[in-house]
Amino acid sequence: LEIGSSKLPLALHLASRTHAEVYATDLDPIVLVQSRYAERLGIGGDRLRVSVEDARHLRFPDGYFDRVISVSTIEHVQAVELAAAEIGRVLSPGGIAVITVPFSRRARVQSLAQPAYAGSSEQDPTFYEYIFDRPMLFERLLEPTGLTVERLVFLGEPRVQLTGLIYNPVIGRLLRPLAVLWPWLARLSYRVIDETQVTDGKENIAIVAL
Repeated sequence: LEIGSSKLPLALHLASRTHAEVYATDLDPIVLVQSRYAERLGIGGDRLRVSVEDARHLRFPDGYFDRVISVSTIEHVQAVELAAAEIGRVLSPGGIAVITVPFSRRARVQSLAQPAYAGSSEQDPTFYEYIFDRPMLFERLLEPTGLTVERLVFLGEPRVQLTGLIYNPVIGRLLRPLAVLWPWLARLSYRVIDETQVTDGKENIAIVAL
C-alpha cells in the first residue's frame, strides 16, 4: 500500500518491477490517472489497484497489507494521529511500514490559504505541513501507529542546501525547470546525516521503518 500516490510514480514502479500486488491511494482524485499509465505500460489491474482514499479512514480490513509506504505525504494530514493509527491498523503482523516526513530541530506547523485535495475532502481544505522535531515525531506520528520503531534515519544537505534555493519564492522562479525535476535531482545533494547535523530548516528528512 502506498499512501499518497499523486506526487511520484512509486506505485507504478513497484508494480512494474515486482510481482507484488500494489495499491496506489491518495485523497486527490488525480491519482486515478495512474490506472491509465498502468494500461499503457501493460500493467494489469491485478498488479496495480488505484483508488481515492482518505488516509484518516482507509477502506481496507485490519492487517490487510504486509508493506505500507508513505513518502512526503502524512505531514500534510491535519489529523496526523488518525492517519498514523490507520497505518498501524492495516499493516499485518510482522509487516513493515516506511514513512518519510520533514524534520527539524524546531517543530512547527505551516499552512497556506489555498485549496487542497482538489476540494474533494470534508476536512479543512487549508494546505497543512507539519515540520517534526523528535518529540513531535514520536508523540503525534510514531506512537499513534502502535508499532515499534525498527530504524530511524535522517537525510540532509550537509554541503550545499539546494532545496532552499529551488523553493525560494524569488530565486526559485529562475530555477523553476529544476523544481520539476527535483525529486530525481535531490539525490545529488542529499546525504545520510547524524541527528546532530539536523538544521532548523525543513530540508531535513526523517525516514522511519516500523
